[in-house]
Amino acid sequence: MTCPASGADTIYLGGLPAGLCGSGFTYNGATQDWFGYNDGTSEAGAQVASQQPGGCDNTQSCAYHTSGSGYTSYGAGAGITLNSNAVFDASQYTGLNVYLRGFTTGTRGPGFSQTNNTVHVKFITGAASDAATDPRDGDDYGGYCPIDGSDAGSCYTLCQLPLSALTRDGFRSTDAGVTDPTVDMFDPQNLVKVQFEFSLYSEPDGGVPEPVSFDVWIDGISWYK
Repeated sequence: MTCPASGADTIYLGGLPAGLCGSGFTYNGATQDWFGYNDGTSEAGAQVASQQPGGCDNTQSCAYHTSGSGYTSYGAGAGITLNSNAVFDASQYTGLNVYLRGFTTGTRGPGFSQTNNTVHVKFITGAASDAATDPRDGDDYGGYCPIDGSDAGSCYTLCQLPLSALTRDGFRSTDAGVTDPTVDMFDPQNLVKVQFEFSLYSEPDGGVPEPVSFDVWIDGISWYK
């Protein structure tokens, strides 16, 4: 993969030293606080998540790699904290870049339809008094990133997510205590973490969807202005 654009504020670049990317590159090594999560339904074994070699154009790259299969509730994902679970103000930025490669099956795109080889990137906000909470109860602002759907030998796909274009899926109703998505506003000043989720799709007839499976490398996460 290539280095983020000159002048970008980089959250994660696989443990590479800052000097590798040359002038204009800002590397924040304090934000590499990864975590994994899943819906607990898989009978195919535990979700695997670790930092390991995953370079394509750059063989020195050490990407965050996560894989799993058999998830039938909402799916699974991996995430990174932005300020040790304290609030991070991203209002100075236009959006987020991330490089992804690998594959997913049983995942959704906009409108809950099955869209394999898709990663749901979610931006989690929290109040300053309790920054680890998720006020939208999983129905968070985000966007859908396509990946190439090939095996480990494939190169990365860049996904660019403008903050102004983030949306909520709207599956949590106001009866559940979540703000109505028609009046809710995304607050970039109140970010806590970014999650890369392999979200289960919905069958139009209410049938049982294909379980979520994934094998994905995540690298080159950076803000852009």
